[in-house]
Order: sequence, then structure tokens, then C-alpha cells
Amino acid sequence: MGAEAEWLLFGTVAKTHGLKGELVLRPLYPDFKLQKKVKSLQMELGGSRVPFFIGHISGNPGSPQILLEDLNSMKEALTWVGAKVWIRQEDLPAKKGKVPYYYSIQGYQVIDKHLGLLGKVTGVEENPAHDLLVISTDGSELLVPMIEQFVKAFHVNEAQIQIDLPEGYMQAFTLDSTPDDAD
Repeated sequence: MGAEAEWLLFGTVAKTHGLKGELVLRPLYPDFKLQKKVKSLQMELGGSRVPFFIGHISGNPGSPQILLEDLNSMKEALTWVGAKVWIRQEDLPAKKGKVPYYYSIQGYQVIDKHLGLLGKVTGVEENPAHDLLVISTDGSELLVPMIEQFVKAFHVNEAQIQIDLPEGYMQAFTLDSTPDDAD
């Protein structure tokens, strides 16, 4: 179904739904949406990918339910719970606005207007109020809300994100990722 480079890890199969063997997908990133025009995908269990044609997509685009043409029962569908789901990059809708897809900013350098280089992006966490940029900073993890007040620019060609944190933010919101010393 295509070369390895054009496929993107979309997420996982979270659970089954209904008696016909529908699968509920959990996207890897909060900005991933599965459009109804997507006709095929690949699922991976045990290191092997299997191609499937999609018969039907329903539900919320951020947590879609899919019915695959070759899965005809709940019993067959249950074997795929936990599987990785791959889609073609071209099946993601064109991104609107200034923010690139979250998967594409992994490894970007994060530079604060006043503090300089803080570290690299290791992920994006979904939060009810707003998504959080996860930045690895010298053995610690910094969470920065993905809002215009803090995130000023994405420089795709330089693989950098420009931010402007308020004074004291780093000290208040840095999570130490090293174990505490027992005294």
C-alpha cells in the first residue's frame, strides 16, 4: 500500500464498539483528525503491518470509529485492540493557521525571548484548557501552554519555536524528571 516514508503513525486502537466490530481509534496527537475521505490504513501488531480498506468512518474526528472491510465481528475486532494505526501523510487535512502538526515539531529547539535556548520539544500533551508543549530542559521537563501569549512563532526551516515566558515561569512550572535524593 505504499512506501514506508509516506506513512505516519496516527495512533492506536483504543477499544471496540458495537456488534459489527467497529474500532475506536485514539490519535497520538490532539491535532490529528481522521477525515471521512480516508479509504485505507495500516494496523500493526507484533511488528507486522497489515493493510485494511475502511468501510465506514463515524463518530468524533478526534476519536473516530471505523469499520474495516475485512473485520466482520466483534471477536475479530478484539484482536486489534492496542494495535498501532498508520495513515498516509497525505490523508491528514491541510493544516490551517501558523501552528504545524504536532508530530512535526518533535525535536524542535525551543528558544525563549529572554532566556535563550531552553531545550527540545519531546511532545505535546492534551489538556482541557489548551494543549501543552513538553520541553526537555537539562534533566527536567517544562510544560508550556500552546497559546499565543507564550508561543510566538514556529520557524519550520530552522526547526525552532520562539516563546516568551513570563518572569519566574521556568522556576514555577519545571518538573524535575530525576528521582529525589533520600535523606
